[in-house]
Parts: sequence; C-alpha cells; structure tokens
Amino acid sequence: MRALTLADIQKAEWFLHRRCHCCPLLCKPPGWQQRVTILELASGLRGHFLEAHDIAYNKLWAGRPKDIVWVRGLLETGIIRLARLIELHEGNPIPEEDLAKVRRSLDQVVLRAQ
Repeated sequence: MRALTLADIQKAEWFLHRRCHCCPLLCKPPGWQQRVTILELASGLRGHFLEAHDIAYNKLWAGRPKDIVWVRGLLETGIIRLARLIELHEGNPIPEEDLAKVRRSLDQVVLRAQ
C-alpha cells in the first residue's frame, strides 16, 4: 500500500481546504504519511486516521487554549508521550516561526502539568 500524500488528501477533502486559510497538514512531522492508519469503514469507503502524536502535534501548532488542554489530557491518559512529541518536534523541518509556535505550546502543556 502506498503512503498517503497531501495531494490525496486535497483531492478527497477539497471542501475542507477551500474553507481554511492554510493546510494544517503542512506542519506535520516527517513520516506522518507512513503512520496513517487506513480502515475499511464500509465497502469502498476507507478512512485515513492520523496517529495520535501527529494529531497532538497539529494541536500544538494551532496553540489555542482548548488545544493545550486536549494535548495535556492525552498525556495524562497515556495515549501519547511527551518524549515522543519532543522527538517529532526536533526533527520537523518546518519554518523557524512555526517551530517556535509549537515550542511555546509545548511549554504551556508542561507548565499546566506541574
């Protein structure tokens, strides 16, 4: 099975991209396409689901208070690990401005945990 590409998502989800000022998938850490889980939902209908750390990383990039709370909840329940988020962040070749934005969100997640 081939990896899911941004073009695949844009083709399947054109309505979403028309209503967003940017594509949130552009901040995903490298390898997110290989971590996507594909499930057959019904005959001929497949769902593509991002791995939990990739979703959390996108939430950190968004940086809204509700996203910080959501990521903290995933950490508290053990669904994701902080070390893995940091690992993904350190290997992400997104622009420095975006890296700083995610770092600020990570800092907020850690502060709220204390």
